[in-house]
Amino acid sequence: AEFDVVLAQLVVDGMSDARRGVAEMRRVGRPGGVLAACVWDFEGGMTLLRAVWDSALQVDAELARSFGADERNPFSRPDELEELWRTIGLERVELGQIEAGADYADFEDLWYPFASGVGNLGRFWEALEKRGRERFKRGAAERLGSPSGPFRLTAAAWYVRGTVPAG
Repeated sequence: AEFDVVLAQLVVDGMSDARRGVAEMRRVGRPGGVLAACVWDFEGGMTLLRAVWDSALQVDAELARSFGADERNPFSRPDELEELWRTIGLERVELGQIEAGADYADFEDLWYPFASGVGNLGRFWEALEKRGRERFKRGAAERLGSPSGPFRLTAAAWYVRGTVPAG
C-alpha cells in the first residue's frame, strides 16, 4: 500500500506467473490507487514484429518457432487482461486501445536491435548463417514496404486499468 499508481508496460503477457505479478502490483498499490498495464496487440496492431516474425518463419519455420514465432502469450488479449484485473479484486476496470509510433532514420536504424542480438528475434538472427540472415532481413524489409530513408511505424496496444478497493 505504498504507491498511488502502479504500471506494467509491455510485460504482463511475458510474465512467467502473471497472476502472481499483478497480485504483487495490487499489494503495493494504495487503496484508491490505480493499477494499469498495456500489451502489444500482436494479432492486429503490431506491424513491426508481425512482419519480422513472418520473415523469420519464411526463412526457417522450425527455428523461428523454437524462438517463439506463432506463440500467443497469455494475457495478450483484452478479455484476458480484464479477467486478470477483476480476478485480483480491482474495481472500476476499464479496457481500451492506444497507439504508439516510432520514427526511423532508415531500415538499418530499425534493424539494428535485431542484428545486435536483442530479444528472441535477435537470437534467431544470430542462429542463422549469412545467407539466411540476408533472406531474413530482406523479407522483413519487403513486408514493411521496403522503406528507403526516414519512415514511421505505428503499433496498437491494449490497456487495462483498475482501482485498488478502499480498505
